Amino acid sequence: MPARYLIACANGHLDEFPYAGWVHRGKPCSKAKIPQLRMREWKSNIGPDVQIMCVSCTATRGMLEATGPKAADKLPRCRGRHAHLDAFYPCDQQGRLMMLGAANQWFPSTLGLLALPREEVASAADLVPLLQALPHGVLVTATVKEALPGFRLAAGMVAQTDAFDDVDDEVLWEAIQLVKGGAVAPKVVATDRRTDPMTVLGPEWLVLTDERKYTRHSGSADFRAVRREVPDALSTVVSAVVAVEKLKKVNAFIGFTRIDALDRIDDASARVAPLSRNGRPSWVPSTEDRGEGFFLQFEEDAVSSWEEKVLPLPVWAAFKEAHRINFRRRTSATAGDIDPDLRFPPPRYWAIHTLSHLLIREAAMSSGYGSASLTERIYAWREGGDIRPAAGLLISTTASDSEGTLGGLVDLARPEKLGRLISDAVRRGQRCSSDPICSHRVPADKEEFLHGAACHFCLFVSETSCERTNRFLDRRLLLGLVTDPAVATPHLLEPLVEVR
Repeated sequence: MPARYLIACANGHLDEFPYAGWVHRGKPCSKAKIPQLRMREWKSNIGPDVQIMCVSCTATRGMLEATGPKAADKLPRCRGRHAHLDAFYPCDQQGRLMMLGAANQWFPSTLGLLALPREEVASAADLVPLLQALPHGVLVTATVKEALPGFRLAAGMVAQTDAFDDVDDEVLWEAIQLVKGGAVAPKVVATDRRTDPMTVLGPEWLVLTDERKYTRHSGSADFRAVRREVPDALSTVVSAVVAVEKLKKVNAFIGFTRIDALDRIDDASARVAPLSRNGRPSWVPSTEDRGEGFFLQFEEDAVSSWEEKVLPLPVWAAFKEAHRINFRRRTSATAGDIDPDLRFPPPRYWAIHTLSHLLIREAAMSSGYGSASLTERIYAWREGGDIRPAAGLLISTTASDSEGTLGGLVDLARPEKLGRLISDAVRRGQRCSSDPICSHRVPADKEEFLHGAACHFCLFVSETSCERTNRFLDRRLLLGLVTDPAVATPHLLEPLVEVR
């Protein structure tokens, strides 16, 4: 029977519990070089009482000491062991007691991104993983630089990829030499990178909002998008509509964390346990899902002017304070020094996120897909530094089948259908069977819920559809609700509601 105690640390290391050192309080056994140990357990009114006893010298010590408030002073420092790699790494963390099979022993770290056209110039180092993934028979065709056209043709036919079509010959040849070992790989400078959502969402936003970019690449096997006319009723708040007829989403497993999930710590990539010894695996487990969707881009002037009216309101201050309380209660001590306000989404996110849920619930009635199979992707952040503002949403559905989906969702992007879809969603969103309780909801005192006028009857959707697990939602910020003036807010879709 395996002993059920382990030592873990916030950097993802896992090690055996040092039973011999524990029972002898860091000293060797006085009677035997390799002592024989015994574990005894009794039931008590405060839980199991486990005692470790040395049969050789009769020393004993209880395991409750390893779980108390002063456990950090008694447990050893982490040795930096990655058991899955059979290797040890430098580590400065304090060891923590962990039960074998505990829920916090392993949290997967995954990354989901859309396969959209890449606009920036790829370097030789960027192309190395793509070349390593090619079949050997394709790579050997690139014997000289003059053979690169044939190599591109073989890569397209055998590997079904166009990743090398727009790459300069010099860059591609340098990358091939790196893979074959004929050149020195460029030195990688280690940086303290963090998992910023903008790293993924920023490039997607740049492509989906630039008609030239998504039109030029719409003939590829994985992506096709078409610009649609904006319905007249939406022209004051929506600036562009894009029907994404072909879409590929890649979900990759990139590592794991221990003790806390990645979003509950300080997002430092060093806390993600690597999948290979050098930290740069040539491949990771992943899935490819194909589907469709539609994208809405909102007028930045309308969104920003509305947002400035919301920020000074007492209602918004109440949401902000609730988020601080929630953050302090639910984020563990491994988070370090994090400012909760930096994790708090702006008003535009709340409003666009609310509209996304209304559209998912409404589209499920006419697209042929259940609401649980529809997913959202929210692009909503304010301008800051070198970051341009964004306000938009993508509703999509994907399937693991190679043919993707059937077109029922992208058909809703037609002007006549989209206008009716949003109109019906707004009409349903203005009424909730829990009103006026729902429409008046605002966190007060020590309450920490992260939604306003939202509940299971009007806004909540399946957690497979929502990227924020039904948080940061409020119908008041989007629609004009009949509510108490003390909790009323300006609503983003005011022109649309007035037209109706």
